[in-house]
Amino acid sequence: NGKVSGLEETSTYKEFEAKKYLLDKLEKTKKIQKKAIVLAANYSYVDQVMTTIKSICYHNRSIRFYLINSDFPNEWIKQLNKRIEKFDSEIINCRVTSEQISRYKTDISYTVFLRYFVADFVKEDKALYLDCDLVVTKNLDDLFATDLQDYPLAAIRDFGGRAYFGREIFNAGVLLINNKKWRAEAVRQKLVELTDREHQHVSEGDQSILNMLFQDSYIPLDHCYNFQIGFDSGA
Repeated sequence: NGKVSGLEETSTYKEFEAKKYLLDKLEKTKKIQKKAIVLAANYSYVDQVMTTIKSICYHNRSIRFYLINSDFPNEWIKQLNKRIEKFDSEIINCRVTSEQISRYKTDISYTVFLRYFVADFVKEDKALYLDCDLVVTKNLDDLFATDLQDYPLAAIRDFGGRAYFGREIFNAGVLLINNKKWRAEAVRQKLVELTDREHQHVSEGDQSILNMLFQDSYIPLDHCYNFQIGFDSGA
């Protein structure tokens, strides 16, 4: 004890206390910083959403889920928050309605393109978008640690790109998003307007639109982050 021994007035002890204070503050900050994971679905997919969330919470802590949707009941969100609080996690109800895109000319149902609205709701500078048919089987810290540099996103190349489309594309089911860049460059508006112009000429819906906008402007991720059952056996 520095005070008992009379060391509290020495420069060494003061330096030690200052470092201890900074480390304690850093540790507290680390504890409250949550990783942003974005899911997009409507209530008809509630079972799939729950399966994905459960698998994430089994392997991870301190997650802030953003559920972009048009019809999940507020009571469902409230009850789920009570359940995942013990994992230092929370879920935010991100409601998207037809009115929010009424100023655009697209005639495609807005519910198909919910992931376009990530930057409208997510406050973190980096966010992980996941399709709701995924099961997470490991901790996601390494994926979140990916340096996005100045790229808009990181994604996994699609196995079927060259075979079915004659070119390499990325699979839009797992996207590590540079949300700071999406906000600064109004990506949502670009995606909606591109959808309006090209929706009759694409075969993969929003995945095609995302590939058209970003093309080679993304960081390839290891296929282990989006392993698809069936492709492992050449099916």
